[in-house]
Amino acid sequence: MEKRSLAMKKYFVLFIIVLAMICLSFVNLFSEEAKYHFVRIDGLAEQVVAEKILKDIYNQAGITIDIEAVPGGRAIMLATTGKSDGETLRIFSYGEKYKMMIRVPTPYSSLETTVFAKKSSNIDIKNKADLAKYKIVIVRGVQHTIDITEGLDTVHVIDTVEQMMKFLNLDRADIAITNNISGVAVLKKLKLTADIIPLITLETLDLFHYLHETHKDIVPTVDEVIQKMVKSGELKKLREKYEKEYLDNI
Repeated sequence: MEKRSLAMKKYFVLFIIVLAMICLSFVNLFSEEAKYHFVRIDGLAEQVVAEKILKDIYNQAGITIDIEAVPGGRAIMLATTGKSDGETLRIFSYGEKYKMMIRVPTPYSSLETTVFAKKSSNIDIKNKADLAKYKIVIVRGVQHTIDITEGLDTVHVIDTVEQMMKFLNLDRADIAITNNISGVAVLKKLKLTADIIPLITLETLDLFHYLHETHKDIVPTVDEVIQKMVKSGELKKLREKYEKEYLDNI
């Protein structure tokens, strides 16, 4: 009887172990199903800041995500073909152009479309119309600079903000256009703040999170969290915190 009882105990322990492993497998499967993979544009300060904020937003929604930094053009390709689940941060017109991308209605950040030039150039720009007078350099795949230079003939497209500022510093363009914080951050990194300066901000645009249409079911959940964070002031504090961290760490 004692041997039989010992054997039964062993079988019971084995049963518990197997049951625990099965439960763990279901948990892992559920976690994988709940995980979303997003892309963001590499090398832009506002996108780095947005990645941190978006992870906070999804954490409050109880959804796990990961975010991959890629060049702007590749981000569009991955998101619009459904190879990623969406993009971290884009302007309003992105959703008008790519109909398969669903905009989360409430913006959670903003950008300033800013013109940069060499301090010694004496360039004077007062509005968008003045851009036509100059040779311009912008970053590939960045929609707000694509939009503001649409129809202009003297636009050179380059891969990163760093390359763009070096290009400008070599006098291969008269002006560079990018988001203000990205430009300022790169100039600080390249130690060009004494040579190149922000001239004027031509527009300020709201920034939105986008999901591929196959994931439109979670849009209301994410939007509700963003609205709550806007109303409480948490979103503004997070953005200020992450922007300061980014600039301080250059």
